Amino acid sequence: MRGSNHHQGVCHLLEWGLLLSVEVDGGEVYPAFQFDEQGEVFPELVELLKLAAKCSLSSGDVCFWLTTRQRITIKQFRYPSRALVGKPNAERMRLMAKAEAKREEVEMMPVELLRSSFRRHFPAVVERWLAPDQASVTTELLEWEG
Repeated sequence: MRGSNHHQGVCHLLEWGLLLSVEVDGGEVYPAFQFDEQGEVFPELVELLKLAAKCSLSSGDVCFWLTTRQRITIKQFRYPSRALVGKPNAERMRLMAKAEAKREEVEMMPVELLRSSFRRHFPAVVERWLAPDQASVTTELLEWEG
């Protein structure tokens, strides 16, 4: 956010709940990680803030989650249902373990996704945080050798 309208722009973003701010030593600060190279708030972060407001989460809650290192599933695999139907439990467990071994994960802070090649996964990571029962992860079907 650049130019002479910087203060006015920050005020509007704060008023609309589209900018993270946290209190530090009695003053309000705006974490730099929320801005891209052009000084604009990442659009994915704006969407996160809208969802967080609906969940009654504070800026502090969001900042804490964004900056906490965690294991993030980027892609998971599974076999088509037809590959598992009628198989003995031991065979189903073997196939499920094989699919699990292919899982792709990274360990990083969610905010780091915004500046990485995994940026497109940020909305799914947010969804897993705010609505874990409804979360979707990129899932690919494995070829069944049977």
